[in-house]
This record gives sequence, C-alpha cells and structure tokens, in this order.
Amino acid sequence: MRWFGVTVVALWLIAMSVLFTRDILPHWVAGEPPAQMPDRAENDPPPQFQNGIYNARGRVGTSWVQFYERGGGTLIHTQTALDGLPLLPRILVKSELTYTADGKLDTIRLQILGAPIRLEFNGENYGIDFSCELITGPGPNDRFGFKLDAAATATMSDAMRPFTLLKDLYVGKTWRMRLINPLPALRGGKAEFQAYLVRVAAREEIKHDQKTVECFRIESRNVRAWADMSGQVLVQEVNLPLFGKLTIRQEPYDESARTRMVGSFAERGPTATRASRRPEKRED
Repeated sequence: MRWFGVTVVALWLIAMSVLFTRDILPHWVAGEPPAQMPDRAENDPPPQFQNGIYNARGRVGTSWVQFYERGGGTLIHTQTALDGLPLLPRILVKSELTYTADGKLDTIRLQILGAPIRLEFNGENYGIDFSCELITGPGPNDRFGFKLDAAATATMSDAMRPFTLLKDLYVGKTWRMRLINPLPALRGGKAEFQAYLVRVAAREEIKHDQKTVECFRIESRNVRAWADMSGQVLVQEVNLPLFGKLTIRQEPYDESARTRMVGSFAERGPTATRASRRPEKRED
C-alpha cells in the first residue's frame, strides 16, 4: 500500500513538472520577438510579399505586405482584401505598423474599407502602456480609448495574417504578441485584442510550391505557422471565431493585382487619426 502511494505521488510530480515546463515556464521566460525587417542591400527595392487566403470552400482573399525603412526602424504596410468569408461584405483591411530600431512596436494604424460602418484602430507606445483608440462610427460617442500592456504588445498583427517574417528562429524560442481581430465588430460584436504566447515548437519538412522545404513550426493559441530557414513564413493556419479556419499561403508577388484590388475600394470617411493620449480604461 505504501508503494502504491509513493507511485501515485511520483506520477503526480512528473505530470506537474511536464505541465510547468510546457505551459507555465514559457510565459516566465518569453524573450524578444524575432526581427521584422528582411536583409537587403542598400539599393534594393523594399521587400514585398503576397499571400493567398483560403477556407474550406476555396480562396477568400489576398494579402500584400511591403517593408520600408523609416527613421532607423521599420514600417510594415499591409493590405488584405477579403471576398468570400461568410457573413461579411467584400472588404479591404489596411494597416501600418512602425517598429523602432530595437524591434519594439511604436505605432499601429488599421482601417477597414467597404464595411457598412466606419472601423479604425490606432495605437501608440508610451513606454509602460500602449495607448489605443477604436473608432466604430462617425460620432464622438463612437470613439473608445483604452490602454494595453506594452510588454504584451511588443509585437502586434492582424488576425487575418499573423506573421510575414520571423528571423533568427530556433526550437524553443518564445515571445509574446497581440493579435487584432476587427471582424466581429462588423457583425455587431466587439473587436478582439488578445495577447498570445508564441513558441517555436519543432523543425519539420512541409510541401510548398511543389517543393519539400525544411521549416520551423511556430505554434500559438488558434495559430500555427511554418517558416523556412531564412524566416519567411510560407504557410499559416488561423482559427477565427465566427469565420472558422483560414489557411494563408505565400505566393509570388503581383503588383498589378494589388493595384487593381486596392483601386476598386473607395475610401469612406476621414483618414485614421492619432491615438488618444488620455485613454479611458485599461485592458490587460
């Protein structure tokens, strides 16, 4: 009977150790996010990427990403056209994220075109807090100021395309990021600004563009991605509430397709404004 008790305790300790190592320790030791800016020579054009977006029924959108150097840091300009998601009209999601030279998120501007309501999000880093403003209509009562924890907002992206480039990866690397999902607001719900822990789980081979490519597998809650050894994210899988699973695949960049798609959307309302410096409440 005594040995039975010892065995139960030993198994319990082993299980708790595995749980601690897998689910708790990474939150304590999460490091700096991967570098965002691709390597390029001085006279090279700005790096550009394109991704096709698919659900179970087929292609539902395209995302274009352009990287620029700005003030010693990085500007990431993204345009994502969605046409085919259930319960949504044809929309264009535009975002601009600026990062400082040391890789910290400095500002974000996000706007949705083609929606029946005005929807914009602006954020700015003030050190401890990340000051934010969400605009959901034309009036003053449609502006909502709040703060996010800057440590959990060191890197941020929209949920329709969480990653583009993740440099200097290795198995076991962890970092924090925050995903913006404005789509529920178009259905009468609330935009989501959830913090995630991201972990490089393994190295494995995948099939991409009819080739076998060795990749790092990146995992987070509701997100999986595969990045090649240079850090380019080739495939992503995202589970979005209301809209299900999306698969995002890197494909050859087509500037003419981007120009045609973006030109088909007419801007509605004034452009995004600067984030409020006096947020009303804090959301961690």
